[in-house]
Amino acid sequence: MDTPVRNGYTVEIQKIEGIGTTWIVRVYKKILFFRKLVSSDWFLDGPQAERYATQLRGELEQGTGILLLKNRRPGWVLRRPVR
Repeated sequence: MDTPVRNGYTVEIQKIEGIGTTWIVRVYKKILFFRKLVSSDWFLDGPQAERYATQLRGELEQGTGILLLKNRRPGWVLRRPVR
């Protein structure tokens, strides 16, 4: 499921059947006719991935999540979801 966000970003939630029960939340930046992958986060259950994607969409719409995504280090970076 692709959800466009302002500033040319798109948040995508994907479940790949062939690799078990993993859910992937990806963020893309639209540049002309292409999409550049900005972030890819993997989750073990659907509700957790949906909560993260919802939080990420809100942050990208406000403009606060862009710098966090671009400046974070590779590997596990955990943030608690806003309740």
